Amino acid sequence: MDAKCFFTDIEIAILADFATERRFPGPDNLGRAMGLVAAMGGHLHRKHDRPPGNEIIWHGYARLADSSASTERALRLEPEKSEVYKLLRAD
Repeated sequence: MDAKCFFTDIEIAILADFATERRFPGPDNLGRAMGLVAAMGGHLHRKHDRPPGNEIIWHGYARLADSSASTERALRLEPEKSEVYKLLRAD
């Protein structure tokens, strides 16, 4: 399932940037995008770790929502200077 069914374009761009920094696969589908949200919440993705729980997902999504809101504000002020603007327009 495509990640765009749940996440906005800005959130996907933020997740892609987060994945690039951490050398994780990008948010190609919903499962990978949720894995990145879990990583933003503190999940370490080690072999012996349990799947992320509600609290980890909640922390990660709160962090993603904060980043998304501040990015949207920055895009409204000066869209051409924003790095996310360049990522969104690269498609």
